[in-house]
Amino acid sequence: MRFPHTTFALLLTLTASLTFIGCTNQEEKPDTQEIPDNPPPAPSGSKDAHPTRGPHHGRLIELGKEEYHGELLHDEDTDAVTIYLLDGSAKNTVPIDAEEVTVNVSRGGKPKQFELKAQPVKDDPDGQSSRFFSDDKELGEHLDEDGANARLVVKIGGKSYNGEISHEDHGHQH
Repeated sequence: MRFPHTTFALLLTLTASLTFIGCTNQEEKPDTQEIPDNPPPAPSGSKDAHPTRGPHHGRLIELGKEEYHGELLHDEDTDAVTIYLLDGSAKNTVPIDAEEVTVNVSRGGKPKQFELKAQPVKDDPDGQSSRFFSDDKELGEHLDEDGANARLVVKIGGKSYNGEISHEDHGHQH
């Protein structure tokens, strides 16, 4: 039996195509992965997720390169301000041996300092506090004013830290 010339050419083409499909040119892949310039944000609840609220539902103040955090609560009705000192994860309180922490406020080029007095919580060791409080109405008013710049200043373990108190979310206690 003789194959027509076109049938033979078709079989040869089909065989050659199947051979090339099965033999792809695979390059060696490096053992390292390329890290994208803008990695996606860490999912909520992961250990790398940056917290947005403290355990008392207050706004966070970054101290150092997230070595510590301050958590600010502002009672709008009384203008009382409470600051809790927290660890780098912003989950656990950090008691320090200070009688006060300072909030520096600059408004219209005029600086003013406010002292928040230690008000230890039940679990704080004797002579230490993780909570600081002020009922100075002027401080409460300045924290909400447009154009006012406020910073928390605190000394932890002999090292000074300061962090910006943002106006983006007032974090009022209700």
